[in-house]
Amino acid sequence: MIHISRSHYRNWRPIDHRYDYYTWPKTISAKCKYCEGMATFSTDEKQGFSQEAPGIYRVSKLPTSACIHGRGICTSCKKITSSINWPEDAYYSVKLASGNVWAWNHDYLRVLQAYISGQRSDVALAKENAMYLYFIARLPKHAVLKRNRGALLKKINAFLSARAA
Repeated sequence: MIHISRSHYRNWRPIDHRYDYYTWPKTISAKCKYCEGMATFSTDEKQGFSQEAPGIYRVSKLPTSACIHGRGICTSCKKITSSINWPEDAYYSVKLASGNVWAWNHDYLRVLQAYISGQRSDVALAKENAMYLYFIARLPKHAVLKRNRGALLKKINAFLSARAA
């Protein structure tokens, strides 16, 4: 009798181009091309997880740096847009010396703040929404370096306090 061992990696597929491909959320916060205000944008592309077989899910991999088509409206000037250039048009974007860090929308910004400050663990994020865990797993290294945390948290807190006011 031949014994066939099953690994816990049997459904695992490595993620190629980890930071180049991503799954987009349903709503994206972008800069308005006319007034630099926040535009709420929804995409035409299929996002998220799709079930291939019972118990096997695949994340749709869409390019991070791309022209995203959909429909958006500015919250201040009410102009309508049909496409955005991501991540150049990201409303929640923080420029650091080593690179840019951005968040898709306000919810992802709160998750980024909690993760950088050490308030929430990966397990808590996965229980709330698996897409948050997917977002955190693909943060560039310069976003989580100790020397960049202070400046990054300061700018994130400025975004959050401006939104609350």
